[in-house]
Amino acid sequence: MPGFALEGFPNRDSTSYAKAYGIDNVGTILRGTIRYEGFSRQIKGLMALGLFDTSPHSNLHPNGPELSWVGIYCRLLILVLRYTVVIS
Repeated sequence: MPGFALEGFPNRDSTSYAKAYGIDNVGTILRGTIRYEGFSRQIKGLMALGLFDTSPHSNLHPNGPELSWVGIYCRLLILVLRYTVVIS
């Protein structure tokens, strides 16, 4: 069904949840996240733009320049275009 084109990926080591789920006698547990197909590719693009970078950015602080979201994206894009970024 086209509306249910989904992708899934695991949420790290989930064995610590066994007791909480009442299944502490199992050796393997798989917990995961289900998203619409293409979600991972889109997140990689946002990461390439620097939108998940937690380091301080000179434009994003109270004393920084007055910027709109468009201005911020443009500045981030200039930084991305200066370096080779490959999204696979």
